[in-house]
Amino acid sequence: MLRIYRRRVQRIGGSTYIVSLPTSWAREVGLEPKTEVALEVLPDLSLRLFVPSKHVVTASREYNVNVVSNYRVHDIVKEIIGGYVAGANIIKIYFKDVKREVIVSAISIARDKLMGLEIIDEGTTLIVLEVVVDPNLSDLISIIKRMLRIAASMHEDVISYIEGVISKELLENVVSRDDLVDKLYLLALRQLTTILSDPYEMRRRGLSYVDSIYLSLFIKSLE
Repeated sequence: MLRIYRRRVQRIGGSTYIVSLPTSWAREVGLEPKTEVALEVLPDLSLRLFVPSKHVVTASREYNVNVVSNYRVHDIVKEIIGGYVAGANIIKIYFKDVKREVIVSAISIARDKLMGLEIIDEGTTLIVLEVVVDPNLSDLISIIKRMLRIAASMHEDVISYIEGVISKELLENVVSRDDLVDKLYLLALRQLTTILSDPYEMRRRGLSYVDSIYLSLFIKSLE
């Protein structure tokens, strides 16, 4: 949850501006007297303050889906995909006035669209999903390169079919690869979202918010 603190800026001397830091935040990151902090100027001229030497690992993210009586299968699928792209590791689906078959159907569709989505717990009114992604697909650039390779092979096969080199049966394989590209696209968005939520990862990868906009447009064009 986003937290916003308000502070009044004080001026000391002719050119020094001072602002106090929230005590709760300082304790969370382990800030001590004389600790060096970094100030990053963002494109909108706002400042991001962080402690380079104290990278706080984000806890496992949870995303709750509260299914109400008017929800249809596609509504639940959208919610699951939304939690996945948002970077959630655990997706909890709560339902009460909806048939279990509807929930199961939605989960089945979502699993066909998303990589690494597994059911880890079930109850009378709750189903818990966990996202377990192959370590080989944890790097955003690797995902994009794989999308490029698959997209290129799809175009080559279509051209080969037009030229009469391959049969219609082999051409149908393009559809399955298109589904794979769709999965990789959603996984790439998930990885990008995760990176943007962590300033340390952004700096390590040399990625800015402006870069991320172009990157998201690029992977969308591939998809």
